Amino acid sequence: MKPSHIARATGINARTIRRTLELWWKIGSVQRTPIERGRKERLNALDIAVHPVLVPLAKTTRRKAYI
Repeated sequence: MKPSHIARATGINARTIRRTLELWWKIGSVQRTPIERGRKERLNALDIAVHPVLVPLAKTTRRKAYI
């Protein structure tokens, strides 16, 4: 079945169908590995223990803007 026919039948863009088929033909799978974004967080035990307390506090505290 042509990508344009698949696109019409599914409502998915034909270019997306072609990219997916190309990936499947090359590596035999269509599941891409995610790209890591930014650096990983470093949390210690104190950060993990304090975090649940600070988040609600930060949401309820009004801050004054100093300009």
